[in-house]
Amino acid sequence: MQKLALLSLLLVISCVHVPSERIPADTQINSWLSFRAANPILVTQLLTEWESKRQIFEKKLNVKTAATPQQMQQIARYLDFLNLNETEKKVNIDRLFISSTQFLFCDSLEDWVCLEKPPALNPLAKFRRETSEKLGQPKHINENLEMSYYFTRQWYKTKKLLIEATETVVPEKAQLAEVLHDILNQNWSRMSMAIYGIDGVGEIDNKTKQNNYSILPIFDAMKESKNVRAVVDIEKYTNPSSVNFQYPTTSQLVESLNQGRNTNDQRVHLEWPNAGIMHNKFFVFENDNEKSVWTGTANISKNCIGDEDFANMSVYIKNTEVANSYLAEFEEMFTLDPAIKAPFVAGHFHQNKLPNTSRYFIFKDETELRLHFSPTDDGEHRVIIPMLLSARSGDMIRVSMFGSSGVEYVRAMQYAAARGAIVKVFVDRDTSFQISTAWINRKASVRLQGPNPYQPVLGRLEIRHNNWGAGNMNHHKTATLTRKTEQGMLAEILVV
Repeated sequence: MQKLALLSLLLVISCVHVPSERIPADTQINSWLSFRAANPILVTQLLTEWESKRQIFEKKLNVKTAATPQQMQQIARYLDFLNLNETEKKVNIDRLFISSTQFLFCDSLEDWVCLEKPPALNPLAKFRRETSEKLGQPKHINENLEMSYYFTRQWYKTKKLLIEATETVVPEKAQLAEVLHDILNQNWSRMSMAIYGIDGVGEIDNKTKQNNYSILPIFDAMKESKNVRAVVDIEKYTNPSSVNFQYPTTSQLVESLNQGRNTNDQRVHLEWPNAGIMHNKFFVFENDNEKSVWTGTANISKNCIGDEDFANMSVYIKNTEVANSYLAEFEEMFTLDPAIKAPFVAGHFHQNKLPNTSRYFIFKDETELRLHFSPTDDGEHRVIIPMLLSARSGDMIRVSMFGSSGVEYVRAMQYAAARGAIVKVFVDRDTSFQISTAWINRKASVRLQGPNPYQPVLGRLEIRHNNWGAGNMNHHKTATLTRKTEQGMLAEILVV
């Protein structure tokens, strides 16, 4: 049985660390926290803080929530497991209170049914409160998963790595722009797209100093689609006549598709609030009762998908049920809501959203797929952290990341290595060394190269980065878990 986890998420976490005691790493995964006795002082502190925050939460939202001493004991064990100083504990207490802590109450971190249940301890955050208990229940689909995947050519180029230099042969591969263009031109009855932005339609290229038109065919296909809707990210809002976008061509797309339309009939809606970024890159295609989805790590830009100067991957899934979840997410962002206080009529973005999409699918071929949107579905604690912590001796974890931060991730990978797994991490050189909290930044107090608090370390961590020249980035956000089985190594989980 193979498992697939698809996530649209952006995680940015800032913490500091001071090492403390070392923790044994030989417990079985189905009781991985049971050997840690909960510190009674910390449990009391957690209950007190929870009660204080709960009262504020209930008064604001007029809902009831509660926490038991047993639940606080599990959270205390986990905080102790993370091996943090007092400042870090306070930061992570607040994070856990608004997160899905369900993984702390499952007997096995490989039990996806348990992980997808509504959290036993309801998060103290409106944007993480389940709108239905059915969202995480498995949907059985009477057909095989039909999915195509594509890698950009940058991924196959020569890499100079931290440990060694290696070369690979560059295969003949179609550019993502060509593949996406062909899909866009299939005369869909409706197309809905959530994109960070678009460029590559005439801007001066920083490298060649020439006009770059690598995305022009895609831009034209979007404009010519008979029934297209979109939500796009905005970088900065000054006034109605001054909206800035990360990618300059985005304004042309907005103007072209909205030309001559009134507010309630516009085909492109803008993200709000713009304190963060709407970093989606997905398309939902519809024809009659059939739907499909294009998504992945590649923005609709000249670097990501046009000239493929960034390493990326995209997937194309032909399945109506999966597409319906993407469509529901799109509708939430696209649907105009007068209650949203914005300088223009906007839909629901960021913490204005709610969990409202089906997220667990089991196909006829026994492939399982889970789908999580940020920030509502908390894919961090439902998928990624449990996957890393579930690694056993002989397993292999491969992670490829554009940027990286978060003490929970560092500890989970260190724990996997201590248990005997081989953890291989490939990061982008620029982003991973410049961000002060990144996994491999030497100034970060919690980093993968630092002392592993879980002893003995039976496996190993390998960390490498790209050296493709200025402006050529590893833009991946992907991971795989390969299990050691009696039949050999089995690639079990893919995260995009």
